[in-house]
Amino acid sequence: RRLIGNAFEASVALFVSHASLDAIPGTELIQRIFKLTPTELRVLLAVVDIGGVPDVARSLDVAETTVKTHLSKIFAKTDTKRQIDLVRL
Repeated sequence: RRLIGNAFEASVALFVSHASLDAIPGTELIQRIFKLTPTELRVLLAVVDIGGVPDVARSLDVAETTVKTHLSKIFAKTDTKRQIDLVRL
């Protein structure tokens, strides 16, 4: 604010700086935050994109038990209990 006569008027200050375009992609950010292995990240993304364990297993060409094992580790690392929680995450 600045005083003009007996009244105050608003004033503005504009600061300009260089923008950084080094943003981290969303999937890499999720991997870093939750310390997921590359395979755990692959399973997580498949669950989000594809759905249930049988479909994910077929898509990744692995056994359902393998998907379940990775899911249990993902649940522990992300503090979730269900696949829908992972999708929301």
